[in-house]
Amino acid sequence: MQDLEKFQIDIIDKIFTGEESTSIIQRIGDINQSIYNSGKSVKVEADWVPRDQMYLNGSKRLTPEIANTVNYFTLDRQQNEEGYPRFIVNGLRQLDTVIKPHMIFFDNQTMGRLEDSFIELIKNYSLQETSEAEKYGFKIIGWNAKWDNDEDHIGKLRLENIFESYKKAAKGNKETFDSISKYLQLFDHDKTTLEAARKAVLNSLIHILKIENLTYKTKIRGKEVSRYYSKDELVKFIKNPENNCDYEFFKKFIYACSFRLMVKREYEIVYDKLKEFVMNKFKIWFNFPITHELELFLGDQFDKIIVDKYNGAIKAKANNEINIEIGTVHSAKGQTHCATMYVETSYYEYETQKLKVVSKKATGKKPEEFLPYPLIGQEHSYRPQKDSRAKEALKMMYVGFSRPTHLLCFAALKENVIDDIPKIENAGWIIKDLTINN
Repeated sequence: MQDLEKFQIDIIDKIFTGEESTSIIQRIGDINQSIYNSGKSVKVEADWVPRDQMYLNGSKRLTPEIANTVNYFTLDRQQNEEGYPRFIVNGLRQLDTVIKPHMIFFDNQTMGRLEDSFIELIKNYSLQETSEAEKYGFKIIGWNAKWDNDEDHIGKLRLENIFESYKKAAKGNKETFDSISKYLQLFDHDKTTLEAARKAVLNSLIHILKIENLTYKTKIRGKEVSRYYSKDELVKFIKNPENNCDYEFFKKFIYACSFRLMVKREYEIVYDKLKEFVMNKFKIWFNFPITHELELFLGDQFDKIIVDKYNGAIKAKANNEINIEIGTVHSAKGQTHCATMYVETSYYEYETQKLKVVSKKATGKKPEEFLPYPLIGQEHSYRPQKDSRAKEALKMMYVGFSRPTHLLCFAALKENVIDDIPKIENAGWIIKDLTINN
């Protein structure tokens, strides 16, 4: 519920909570995870206001060590009448070996070592041998991935600056591939809606029509010409009752495929269903044979692929390789990882800078004072109608920090936290400094 806009909530209320409605609705969500917004900013206040709420106490994903850290990043604790928090992050997962959260310090010279340092920690705790590694994998996430062309970012860092592999993969994004397996895996996973996955499925169908050299007729400057199908023309053809297609089935089918790809990452399941659709309904609708070229495009079986982190090439995953996926916090929302590295990036400022809010300006007599600082194990006291950047950072880190089952890493620019290193250690973080002896 937490990410619904007000108009969406109003629609649900109008349908299910009217005077004549006999429906009972249970709304489940976490207002502290409401990070989606129409623009680039993070939604500090959720449009959803819980009513008659009950609280789910305990996370089976998080260990007590990770939960204790995440708890300090809770924006709204839902205090009761006595001022005690109703909302407490409580980790129920118990590991054979306790793994405390790790903080990795880096700078511009050592940021290229972050991924290898993350892999080293994974191996140190033998996490690659766990069932969670196979089920959930490992991920590096950041608030901001790429710079817009008109943004002045000299000296500031986002994912594309820190990870050369991410930059190459982003530049290598394209819409045409030589197999249906690639279409279903190599789309923009950083998008926050199903549109990127929907586009990938439709593009694969358009590619099939091109293989079969199928076109539609249109008029340009009064002259009839043939054109290959676009996504819009594909949908238009299927929607036209004269073509005897099942448009309602098609809509539901495309939505189901998009949801499985973007949310559940069920690439192989979608591959099987899409291939079956092509070999039956789609083939009949557009009246084409299954040629040898089309058989090659469809493939005999699903081809699992990843992006090579070192040269951007497509390759099969090696059995002994630790695959690290890199993406935004938005792309990781709702996911579970065996281990997560959250890397701070610049949006106005870095997260560690936004969290540290000055409560009183320095004068000749008084030094500047700071509000409580979540990164060093203090419960924040960010002010109502103020400190919006700090609250945004708090919510993004709350979402990002609560992904892993075993290992949480936070990569921070050392220059931003150098004065607080002793306090960070006292808060329970294990520190690894990449800048020493660099």
